[in-house]
Amino acid sequence: MDESTRAVIAEVTATSPAGPVRGTGFLVAHDLVATALHNVADRDQEDPVFFQDINLQFPGHATVATPVKWDRIADCMLLRCTDPPPSAAHTPLALRALHRSGGEWETYGYANLQPADGLTVSGDVTNHAGELYGGPAIQLYSKQLAGGIGGDARGLSGGPVLMRDVVVGLMRFALGEEDRTIGGVVYACPAKFFADLDPVLSVQEMPTVQTVLLDDQVRELVPVYVKEFSAEDNALGTIVKYSLGLDLDQVTNPDQQFETIVTYLLTWANQQGAGPMEALLNATLRSRPANNDLRELCRKYAPDVLNPLDIGGLIFKAIRALELLSALVRTSAPANAIANSYRGDVQIILQQVHVVEQYKALHNILHNLQFKLEAIDLALRLPATDVRANASLVRFAEEIRDYAQDAEERIRGLDTEQAEMGWINGLKARSEEMREVAVPAASMDDRGQVYTTLRSAVTTAAPQINRSLAEAAGKLGLLALTSMIDEVICVTDPNPADSQDLANGAAAIGTIRICVAGLIKEHFAWQAVSTEVEGARNSIRHQPQGKIFGWPVFEKRLRALCGMYPEALWSKRLLERLDQWIGATPNAQPDPSERAQGKIALLAFSGSCNDRFYKLDESVKAISEKIVQLAPSLNRLLGALTR
Repeated sequence: MDESTRAVIAEVTATSPAGPVRGTGFLVAHDLVATALHNVADRDQEDPVFFQDINLQFPGHATVATPVKWDRIADCMLLRCTDPPPSAAHTPLALRALHRSGGEWETYGYANLQPADGLTVSGDVTNHAGELYGGPAIQLYSKQLAGGIGGDARGLSGGPVLMRDVVVGLMRFALGEEDRTIGGVVYACPAKFFADLDPVLSVQEMPTVQTVLLDDQVRELVPVYVKEFSAEDNALGTIVKYSLGLDLDQVTNPDQQFETIVTYLLTWANQQGAGPMEALLNATLRSRPANNDLRELCRKYAPDVLNPLDIGGLIFKAIRALELLSALVRTSAPANAIANSYRGDVQIILQQVHVVEQYKALHNILHNLQFKLEAIDLALRLPATDVRANASLVRFAEEIRDYAQDAEERIRGLDTEQAEMGWINGLKARSEEMREVAVPAASMDDRGQVYTTLRSAVTTAAPQINRSLAEAAGKLGLLALTSMIDEVICVTDPNPADSQDLANGAAAIGTIRICVAGLIKEHFAWQAVSTEVEGARNSIRHQPQGKIFGWPVFEKRLRALCGMYPEALWSKRLLERLDQWIGATPNAQPDPSERAQGKIALLAFSGSCNDRFYKLDESVKAISEKIVQLAPSLNRLLGALTR
């Protein structure tokens, strides 16, 4: 938040029958301040009763204020300054419609926790088209409020919801009788409602999001989803988590009637554009292949969801849009100004893409080395007098040294640079040791130890790098690119062909973002499964419920993950081996024969779990390879900008 924005945010104080009250407001015109109605009035009555002594304290400027107009349902109002702050240093904040969920927001206000100096709070937009008490509202999430300050953050009410210093809403905090935040969830009044209170105010409209379905088509889907999922505990939540990368309660209140949950979820997904709705429908079709009603509706209204997503094609559309944007900012001052306002976002995204590229390179280095381990083991097992084996070991030592040098080159600038040097130095040491044992006088014990330590270094580093790659891919802030393209289309009005390509690119980026989010969630879920099963193999107990802590929860989660792909061979095989393991271990105190059979069954089950995780690991690598293709276009866009 820049200083000019902070300068037009005021502390609002008034005297209610119960005593002093405090809130926040912000300048929207020369002499008009927007705030929450409940800051200055009792809004429980049909005609609000205003409090006494309404005052505004801007940084360095104070004024009395009087009520002008209000919207009791939306909990917003306009105050007129008796002595407006000087225009030269106080530019009213711009208002903009919010047409997509996601993205970061921030506010500044005079929370009860920090009334003297004010408090900045930030978070993510959960739902731009949410509801509060039956009326439109923006649903927000804040880690700070979730972390404990929400109970005494009420003075933030009336503060601006800012996205890149532009107002998209007004803070309400109207949750419950005590007006407290719960679980970091807060609500805001959309900018349209307080802008409609005075003709001098205007809201910049954004392009209409290209939805997959019409509203009446969404309504046709609702009973199909209700019939399919109402009897299954959290089956819909599993699909939402691993297709959209979100928990169901991040989208809607899971304590409502199930039909209301489904209606809200499908409406929300459709309002986000192509990405979320296509991902949700695709995942539902895959997990419910026998639902002909759903398949027929999709064939009728959204046939594209019947096919797997083409990530390569989406990347092509995204690159096309970024290249068009680069050309536009060179010839259009408005486009340049818009793109410049996103310069910081683009730089961050480019850096995030480079981090993905770095971890992908490290992943490839360790992957290539893993493939050589068997050949290295064979060479080290041969007699030390074997000339050809020793020559192979010298060559392997050189390759390991090269891998270490390549890895050291790739880790520069990473947050984990020092941690990665641990295994890189280990590879260098193993390279030198391999040369030392590639001689006739070397002992077989030393040769065996070289392999053991090398294998340990690789197998320890590989999962760490895999996790870092997945985390880096999951942190990509691609939503800013979509917002930037949308804004350029809205303001510059390019020719129809370019406008369509830009819109297609924005939609493609949104779809990529959702695909990555869902894939990363699923990747980490299977990594957790693989880790727990590996622990079970090392347990001295016999039965699954003894080997894995919280077995009922683990089994339910595992079956739900497999249930996302009921027709896939890996899913059928894994569930079959799970049942075989359970069937092979009926007794807590087994005889030797049963214990041996249990170990065999667990080994087969463990292998299937690892195979699934490795497959997802390859999927993360594959999508990362596609994403890094955005880097040249992002670089060209930054190069085209003028300050």
